Amino acid sequence: RDGISKVEARLIAQYEAVMRDLDHGYQVSKPKVIEETSSQWKVRIPSKFSINARKQPPDLIVVIDKTNGKVLSVGEQTVN
Repeated sequence: RDGISKVEARLIAQYEAVMRDLDHGYQVSKPKVIEETSSQWKVRIPSKFSINARKQPPDLIVVIDKTNGKVLSVGEQTVN
């Protein structure tokens, strides 16, 4: 088998969020692959609604290399 599957990409994104102590601000149990290219998976982990801020904080975006499962970037994306 070549590379990592969609399920493995979701698991890697969850692991990355937990290891960065981001699991309290994000719904780590709900990762979703939002984009697939020939070389990368892009996984979105939704943020938790903030009552204090009265708005939805940005979602977490994790970009993962398809061939070796390495995390290429972790960032935030504002919810539209």
